[in-house]
Amino acid sequence: MSLSLSQQQIEAFRLERAYLTGSDATPITIASKLAGIQAQVFSAAKLSLGLRSNSTSREIEKLFLRPNGIVKTWAMRGTLYALSANDLSLFCSAIGYDAIERYIKHWKRYYNIKETDSERLIEAIGDSLSLEPKTRKEISLEVSSSLGEWGKPLIESGWGGAVKCHCELGNAVFSEIKGTETSFVLKEKYVKRWKQYSHKDAFDEILRRYLAAYGPSNMTDFGYWIGKQMPVVREVWSRVLPEMTEIEYGTRKGYILKKDIRAIRNAEPAKDTIRLLPLFDVYLLAHRKKEHLVNNAHYKKIYRNAGWISQTILFNGKAIGVWELQEKKKILHIRIKAFERLTNEQKSLFETEKTRLENYLEQRAWLHFR
Repeated sequence: MSLSLSQQQIEAFRLERAYLTGSDATPITIASKLAGIQAQVFSAAKLSLGLRSNSTSREIEKLFLRPNGIVKTWAMRGTLYALSANDLSLFCSAIGYDAIERYIKHWKRYYNIKETDSERLIEAIGDSLSLEPKTRKEISLEVSSSLGEWGKPLIESGWGGAVKCHCELGNAVFSEIKGTETSFVLKEKYVKRWKQYSHKDAFDEILRRYLAAYGPSNMTDFGYWIGKQMPVVREVWSRVLPEMTEIEYGTRKGYILKKDIRAIRNAEPAKDTIRLLPLFDVYLLAHRKKEHLVNNAHYKKIYRNAGWISQTILFNGKAIGVWELQEKKKILHIRIKAFERLTNEQKSLFETEKTRLENYLEQRAWLHFR
C-alpha cells in the first residue's frame, strides 16, 4: 500500500537530505551522505561542499590533500566526482568492477589494439603509478619507453584515457595540479582504510544511499543518476525493493527506504529559503524528469546545451533563476538573474547566501539584481 504525502513534504525531505536547510555536518560526511559531489568543474564541487558546511575554500582544499579526506575520481555516469576517501572502495566495487574488460573492448573497437597489448598497457600504467603525483604525460613517457609510442594517445587522452581505467578500479585517484596539468597517485596516498565489497553488495549500498539522499525516486531516476543500462539497474533495484516503500505525491509516485518513513512524514516544509547552487549541483542531477524543480518555460536556462547545468537559485526548493559570480578589484559581485520579478522580501533573503559566499571565499561581496 502506498503512502500518500504532499508535495511540500517531499520538497522538505529532499532539501533536508541535500543539506540545504542548515546543518553542522562536516564536508566529508556531506560527500558521503550525498553519494558524492559532482566535480566536472572542480571549483564548483568545492563550493558545493563549502556552502553546505559553512567551510572556507582553504578548509575544503585541505580535505583533498590529506589522508582519509575527500578524493576526486570518476564515478557516476563516467563523470568526475568528489567522494569521501572511505567510500572509494564502495563506488569502485559497484561501478568499476568490469573496467578492464570495458577498456579492452573499447580499444579493440576504436584503435584496433590487441587484447594482449591492452593488458600490457594497463599493467605498465599500474607499474608507473606511485605515491608521488605524476601527470598523464609523465606516465606516458615512462610507459612508452618500455612498450613503444603506440600507447601514448591512449594514455594522454583529455577524457581520462588509460589512466581512467586504474581510477575506476580504485588503484589511483587525482592528486594536486602540477603546473597546469592534473596528476594521479596510488590510492594509498589518501585512502588509509579499504573495505572489500562484492559487486552486488556495493551496488545495493549505493542504491540505499541514493534513495536516502534523493528519494522518493523510481528505477528510471536511479538509472539516469548512476549511468548504467536498465537490465543492470533493474537487478539491483529488485534486490533492494523489500527495503522500500512506495510514496504517492500529487500525480507522481516514487520510493524511499522504509527506515525513512518517519523522517519524511515529519519533514518541515521549507519557508522563505533562498539557496545558491553551484554549477552541476547534485540536487539538480538526481531525477530524470525535472518538473518538480523548474517550470518548462525556464528549463533550458538551467539544463543547457552540451550537458551544462547553470548556477541555480532555489526558493523553497524550486528554481527561480540563475546567478553569476564575478570579481572586480578584490570585491565579489553576485549577479542575480531571476526568471520573474522578485519581491523585496525575497531580495532580503539573499543576504544569508551572500554571507555564506563571503565566508567560503573570505572576501567581501555585493549583490546585484537584474
